[in-house]
Amino acid sequence: MGLDITAYRQLMAAGDVPVRKAHEVGPPPDGIVFFWVSELKVVERQWPGGTRGLRPRDALAHRYADSFTFRAGSYHGHADWLSWLAKISGWGSFEQFWKRSKRKGPFCELLEAEPGVILGPSVAKKLAQDFAAFEGQAQSMNVAEDDDDYFAKYLEWKKACEMAADGGCLQLH
Repeated sequence: MGLDITAYRQLMAAGDVPVRKAHEVGPPPDGIVFFWVSELKVVERQWPGGTRGLRPRDALAHRYADSFTFRAGSYHGHADWLSWLAKISGWGSFEQFWKRSKRKGPFCELLEAEPGVILGPSVAKKLAQDFAAFEGQAQSMNVAEDDDDYFAKYLEWKKACEMAADGGCLQLH
């Protein structure tokens, strides 16, 4: 098992799409994504503000202009990548990030995110700015550690955040 990331651009309520129940199987129609209000409420309880910008009460079904999906890696591999991200952004390590009582700063939303989280456009915009600001450091660290895979993953996350910042969202699943 591993972690997949899907970014959606320009979400709009699709009231003309029949409502589906959460237990119904099968993919949604092309260009449609379903957000269950119960999922978003769980995210908001655990992480207030994480879905800011999404309006799940408008409709369960949403149309999107574009999407991008990539594999973040195995859970262990993703945790290693997060440690690398924490290191380049000044947190020291992933473990040191979690030991701090106040976790505000670069990439904090991504470092705190867990599978099942949906991040709204406001959070995606902030993360896109973080990715832009630290790209040089990420590339330098990548060369120093001779690990092309981490920087390639960095660029995929950057692309996903930029896309989601445009009226969309990021879905970690």
